[in-house]
Amino acid sequence: MDTKAFRKNIILIIGQAVEYQQQERQELFLKYSQQFHTLFQALDVDAKKTRKEEANLTRLVHEHRMLINQTEAAHKQRLNTFLNMYNDFSKSMEDVGEKHERFFTNKDSELKQEMAKLGNNILTEARQYDLAIIGTVVRALII
Repeated sequence: MDTKAFRKNIILIIGQAVEYQQQERQELFLKYSQQFHTLFQALDVDAKKTRKEEANLTRLVHEHRMLINQTEAAHKQRLNTFLNMYNDFSKSMEDVGEKHERFFTNKDSELKQEMAKLGNNILTEARQYDLAIIGTVVRALII
């Protein structure tokens, strides 16, 4: 294999690694951004609803207390959902980071192997070239 082929192979390996990492991050970003968007819309709707209900229920204290308790429970549930999603997102990002670290470690190993092959190939070609020159010189001396 010549030097250009090794270089193309190395560039291909690095390109695949970068593309893989970008794709994984994009997929993770899209997955969680859609979930966060839905959650924030629900929180916004609930906040608007709560403000309207509070304005209408100032006359009805008992009903007002019940709705506030219900709303607080829903907000707590959504907050817990948000916190759980945040923890899941953080864990997923750590896992992706570790996965990419392992991936790049493997790619680094492959790259080192390719570089070793390239070095051996260059040494072999240099030896063959040297032997060819020596053979030519010996033949010239014999003649």
